[in-house]
Amino acid sequence: MKCPNCGLIFNGKTNKCPRCGELLQINRIIDKQIVVFGSTHISLKTFLNIFLFNIIFVYWIVELCLNHYLHLDLRLSPWLFLIPTLFLFIMYDLILGKYYSIFIFGRFLSIIFVFSILFYISYRDLNTYTNYNVWQIIFGIIFPISFFAFTIGGLLYYFVRKKYDIVSIFINGLIILLLSSLSFGLSFIPSFRIDYYTYMRLITIFSYVLTSLIIVNSRIIIVIKLHN
Repeated sequence: MKCPNCGLIFNGKTNKCPRCGELLQINRIIDKQIVVFGSTHISLKTFLNIFLFNIIFVYWIVELCLNHYLHLDLRLSPWLFLIPTLFLFIMYDLILGKYYSIFIFGRFLSIIFVFSILFYISYRDLNTYTNYNVWQIIFGIIFPISFFAFTIGGLLYYFVRKKYDIVSIFINGLIILLLSSLSFGLSFIPSFRIDYYTYMRLITIFSYVLTSLIIVNSRIIIVIKLHN
């Protein structure tokens, strides 16, 4: 048996590599090639992603039609997208992923952006029946909490698995820092009304300060490691 992560060749039927701890059996199941349309081979992971995308897209169209023509008030599409895609992201990239790659944050960011777009479409009239508007929720709650959660998740990932790429950590951390700064800066713009609610302002400040501290200190540790 050969480990796909470190290349170690060993005997036995263990599910983990004795050198790096890679989950061999689970990865084989996810990356198993299946046949679709008679001759096309794709991995099980790709098939699940495509299937999930089609289900979400069809439901979103149906929801828009029902809301427009039957005057219903369905707003499930953002959550129908977020819950399964976030679950697959945690399973594929964090738990079963080979290492902390430069693409992890890109996939996470795409999930948050698509969710925010669907959230805006579904709740753009939020201010007509509540004291909130949709931009307050997106920039005052969704973005800062998401960036902070990803930063903490990346930190835990490093301490638990210790598989990382220095360049990936540096670039991902820089992007998170810039986006956190943007979310923090928008809290001072009156039109977004983030400062209208104290807890939203506290969320943006808390997320920005702690995210910045973690990222800056991780940059210092990386520099020290490179010099040693």
